[in-house]
Amino acid sequence: MRSMLMSGVAIAALAPTVLLAQSHDAHTAHAAAAPRTITLTYTDYSFADMPDTVPAGMITLRGVNEGKEPHQAMVVRLADGHTADELMRALQIPGPPPSWMHIEGGPQVGADVMLNLGPGQYVLLCMIPSPDGTPHAMKGMVRPFTVVPSSAAAESPPVVDLEMTMANYDWTMTKPLSAGKNVIKVTTAPGQPHEFVIAHLLPGKGAKDIAAWEQNMSGGPPPFDFITGNAPLEAGVTNYLTVDLKPGRYALVCFIPDATDGKSHLAHGMIREVVVR
Repeated sequence: MRSMLMSGVAIAALAPTVLLAQSHDAHTAHAAAAPRTITLTYTDYSFADMPDTVPAGMITLRGVNEGKEPHQAMVVRLADGHTADELMRALQIPGPPPSWMHIEGGPQVGADVMLNLGPGQYVLLCMIPSPDGTPHAMKGMVRPFTVVPSSAAAESPPVVDLEMTMANYDWTMTKPLSAGKNVIKVTTAPGQPHEFVIAHLLPGKGAKDIAAWEQNMSGGPPPFDFITGNAPLEAGVTNYLTVDLKPGRYALVCFIPDATDGKSHLAHGMIREVVVR
């Protein structure tokens, strides 16, 4: 499953930055008044504007990509007693990721993702590989942060348009995606983590072209012009994904490598063409 963390796709959406206080007491008082939205600025290779401390509860992550490469913000929760430095050392060792690493989701390109974060230690990672094959996190795109208890009233989850469950190796949706705003409740069935990438296909391109491109991402331009969706999410965690789609042909893709053979979930058939009307 560690190889899964070397894959993914990027985020880019626009929103105003929310300034959050650094100290526990000051931050808790501020959190009661501030909207719980955090804007991240992505560069090659760092997260800017991510506060050191955020309040527990429902948090929306948005992003602005100012880098030349695509980026993502995958949220990882660390079990008590573990650190970001320890995580990065562990990810460089072949084999499955440590049991104290929990994959909480996050946004891909052009999306807002709302997550329910409990108090504890977290890390933002961009695990998308550069053309040289090195994941962005190994180039420094890592951002630890702390979630602290908050006295603010708990925010309710958004009203959703459809629900989606990710499983080996498909997505089950309560209704089709439609043009315009879609608010999607995203969960993962027991088993491996999965991601939900929505790729807008270029004219004449299809699932087979994405499969061919995925074999050698540095071999040419992708067969899609933008992507959005949900970053990797493990079972037992829920994200609320908001996307704004134009009419057209799309592909749903999971690029995560499989825990059993290292091949991508795409290669296991986790790709589907859809028409958004």
